[in-house]
This record gives sequence, C-alpha cells and structure tokens, in this order.
Amino acid sequence: MLVFLMVLSTLLINFIKCDLRLIDPIYPEFSKRDFNKTKMFSTSSPYTIQEECTPIRVWLLSRHGSKVPSEDILENIEEHLEKIIQPILKKLYGDRNNANFRKLKKNQQMYISRLLKWTNVLRSASHKELNERGKVSIMNLGKRLNAKLKEFTTTLKKDEIEVLSAIEDRCVISARKFIGTFFEGDADDIMIPVAKYEDQRLELVKPKSEDTKVNDSTKPGTLIDVEDLYFKLNCWKITKKIQLILFPQHIKDYVQNRHKVNDEIVRSMYYACVHGFYQYDASGNKTDAWCHLFDFDDLQMFENMFDLQYYNKNGYHLESNRMLGNALTEDLQLFLMEPKGIRFKFFLGHTSNILSLITRFNLFRDEPKLSIDNIEKRMHRKWKSSYIVPFGSNIMAVVYDCGFVDFRVTIYLNEVPIEMEILRNGGVFKCIKCPLKDIIDLINTFEVSKRPERLTTLEQDQIKRDGKEKKMKKKKLAREAEIVRKFHETLDIRAKKVYDEDETYEDEIEDKLK
Repeated sequence: MLVFLMVLSTLLINFIKCDLRLIDPIYPEFSKRDFNKTKMFSTSSPYTIQEECTPIRVWLLSRHGSKVPSEDILENIEEHLEKIIQPILKKLYGDRNNANFRKLKKNQQMYISRLLKWTNVLRSASHKELNERGKVSIMNLGKRLNAKLKEFTTTLKKDEIEVLSAIEDRCVISARKFIGTFFEGDADDIMIPVAKYEDQRLELVKPKSEDTKVNDSTKPGTLIDVEDLYFKLNCWKITKKIQLILFPQHIKDYVQNRHKVNDEIVRSMYYACVHGFYQYDASGNKTDAWCHLFDFDDLQMFENMFDLQYYNKNGYHLESNRMLGNALTEDLQLFLMEPKGIRFKFFLGHTSNILSLITRFNLFRDEPKLSIDNIEKRMHRKWKSSYIVPFGSNIMAVVYDCGFVDFRVTIYLNEVPIEMEILRNGGVFKCIKCPLKDIIDLINTFEVSKRPERLTTLEQDQIKRDGKEKKMKKKKLAREAEIVRKFHETLDIRAKKVYDEDETYEDEIEDKLK
C-alpha cells in the first residue's frame, strides 16, 4: 500500500506541474539617435547604480472621507423603509413561529430576519456631514502617505505648506484630519482657508444642465438626467425580484403588499444598504440588512447608473468638460515650474474636482463614448466610478531628486503610480519617475489658461428655481404615491385576477431561493 501511494504521488507531481518563475527585469532600450555608449560595452560596461530618489516637493488633491447622505435620501429611507416596508414585514413575519414565516424558504427567512432587526442609524445624523468612518479613513490616508514620504514631512517648514479646502464642513474637517496624521499631530497651527466662489480650482463651473441631459425615450420631447432615465428603464426588474422575495405568492395579502414596493422604494433600499454597510446599531449589529436583497446584477445596474451620471456631468460626454480641470492643472504646472517657495500644496475637494483632473489628463477614456445604449455591453470599460473616485480618492504629484541634473516626477492616482509614455527621437520611452520637463511639456499641450465661463446671474437664478420646482415635484409625487398606497390597502384584491404576474420570472426567483 505504501509503495502504491509513493507511485501515485510521483505521478501526481508529474501530472500537476506548478509553473513558478521569476520575471526577467526590463532593461532600457535606446534608439540609434538616443543611446548611451557606456551601456553597450558588454562585460566592460560600468556597473549601474540604482536610483536613490528623495521626495522634495508634493502636490496633492484629495476627496473628503465618507459622509452621511443628502437630506432627501435620509427622508426617503425613513418614509419608505421605517414607515412602510418594515411595519408590513413585522406584521407578517414578526412572530417567527407563525405560518407566514414558516412558509418562507431558508434564504427568505434569513433576509427577512435581518430586515426585522434593522435599525435606521442614519436618522439621527446631519445630512452630508463627515461620518466617523470618513474621519478614520482620511486619517489613515495621512498615515500611509506620511510613511511613504517620511523624509519629506520631517524636513518641511510651516511657511512651505499651503492648504485650500472646499467650503463644506466635511471638506474642512477632512483636511484637518488628514494634516493631523500626515504631520504626526504637529499641525494645529496650519491654516485651512476655503476656496472663494471665483476660484475655479475647487469651485468648478458646472456645465449648463440642458447640455448634460438626454432625451427621455419614455416621454418624447422631454429632457431628463441620464441617470434618471437609466434608472427608469432598468430598475423594474430589481423591483419585481424584491417583491417576490419579500412577499411570495403563498403569503397572505401578497398582491397588495407587492404593490407597495415600487422603484423609488427600491432606490431607498439601495441607499440604506450603501450608507449602512459600515455602520453599527446600539447593540453592535451591522446595519447592512438591505444589502442582502441585492445581487451582483442589481449592484451593477446602480453602478452603471452612477457611471453615466458622472460621465455626462464631469466626464467625456461633453468635450468642454475637459476644461473644468484647467485651473487645477495650471496650478500644478506652476508648482512644478517653481523650484523654491511652497513645497507641499494640498487641496481637499469633491468627486467633481478629482474627475476634472482625470478628464484633463485624458485618463480612463473609452471609445466610443459611453451612453445608455452601450453601457451594458461595456462591462470592462475604463470609466468605473467605484474605482476612480471612491471616498478619499486622491491625485498626487511628487517631485524627486534622484541625483540627476533635472528632477523626476511621479503622478499617483489613489496611491498607485501612473506610467507615462513619451515619444522621442523615433522611439517610445516609458517611465514612472519621469523627467520634470516632460511632465511640464505634457501640461503645456492642454492649453490650461482657458477657463469655462460662469453662468450669468439670471441663469444661476433659473437653475435655483428649477431645483426648487424639481424638489416640490418630487414631494408631490411622494404624496401621490402615499395616496395610492393607502388606496391599495383598502382594496380586497385577490391574487391573479388583477395582478399581472410574470410567471416565468417568478419561477426564476423561486429557483434562486431554493
């Protein structure tokens, strides 16, 4: 038996080969016009000493840490989930020994048990304020960058530091938290001024709303935000699935209860999931219960929706959007060209500020352009907001002294160095620590002195009026939805007589729950 096992193991070793190897280092290549003779003397070539680069100047733009959602979202979570859905679930399934709960499949029981325990911890929060996780994550960013730039931070003087924050409290607090850890606590006397309205580095000029909207295919002749149209066209399937999960066919009053779960309530479930994922209630339980209703395809729908939103308003939908980052890019250019004075320049802003630089540097550009019609076929697209601009996202340019005549520069996106490709003398040269002159030459091609024009006072007033009208219309629709909901509660609707069931889709959901 022992001999047999030894023979078997030998056969398996030969059959299952594990290909482990070191990767060959990449050596520099030179063209006939641009070569170094001493690197071509075979074994008589002088030994190449590896670069030892010291960071001497840093330019940094960061987004604030995670925040509490907007007032509208907070209100909808409370109205839709606390006051409508959760009470229905408690009435139907509150007693786990009742017939309704026992009729549920195992997965449904797990989902609904968590929804019954869910606590809305966002109710007591102030809208859009920096939350505790946001404070911790931005402090951790400061710690990590301090560790990477230790030589730099310890030699900085206070008069060599310049900071500018967007006006919102979540940005100012994020800036203060970052500086505290980046300088290891020695930063209380560093001033954090806020950007003035006319400062286009952080106070971006928003494109006209009609330029970023699209035609509403459900209402010809009407313009609509691209994210709203995408949601309107695609959320129904998620809504139907959640209706079937929460209120299966054999549960009492399932038809009228399904009517209460509409697309807007599903949107609130999504936001409760996203903003509750890292939160805990008073008992120490995670408040991510609503996340259990969404699978990969569902989350991909929402990601597509937000990718289109940012693509149209801050990305490549409009060529003019690329000018939004001109003021920041020119600031970076002047910083690189001035070797003395300010050595650490730090901006703390928003998603739109990060994206303004992304588009200005022509990063993550997809061809052809993204649209509602093609985004679902472009799942491997470059433009993915989840990866490009998460909370705390950042772009950093570090100037290094590597012992050469000229300095070197590396540009980092979310702490990952970006490789640059340079065409020179008929050859292609790639670098991460690139000659300072090449970075400046790249920025010179952008015509960064051009600025987008701000809207007139009349146009600004109209936008404010449109915003107020949109908010009033939204509240009116919410009131109408509540009237419809109460109307359905009074009806004695029976199963399939008035409710159009998609039996094929229901069977599909049932199979998933087995």
